[in-house]
Amino acid sequence: MAVHEKDMVIVTYEVTRSDAPFDLELKPFIAYRDYHYLNKKNDSINRSATFFNGLLQLKPYPKLPELYIHVDNASFAFNPDWYLNFEYKQEQERGMAFQEDLFSHGNFSVKMDEDSKISIIISTSDPSGK
Repeated sequence: MAVHEKDMVIVTYEVTRSDAPFDLELKPFIAYRDYHYLNKKNDSINRSATFFNGLLQLKPYPKLPELYIHVDNASFAFNPDWYLNFEYKQEQERGMAFQEDLFSHGNFSVKMDEDSKISIIISTSDPSGK
């Protein structure tokens, strides 16, 4: 869900049935680019980030705003790396460039069980209001 008049998206995961508790792993992939262009692996990306109290804060490129990803009760394992050649079928069908490289700073992990629900907040401003 996009939040009206804010640079923010909220994604919710809800477990309706589960035989046992489990760890939900989330690996955010970022392009962090203008929508007219596709990203390719580059050395300009800032591989560092901070994580505290469920909030991942990063600034992938100097001239772009910071990015915040908040996952309540999550841990984060840093493993910054490029993932190559994601393909966009509709772009390919249109005869446009359709392969892109995306970057991930690592993985969130959150414990879930039956009737669990989490919301992930992705924003260009600190969702905690700080």
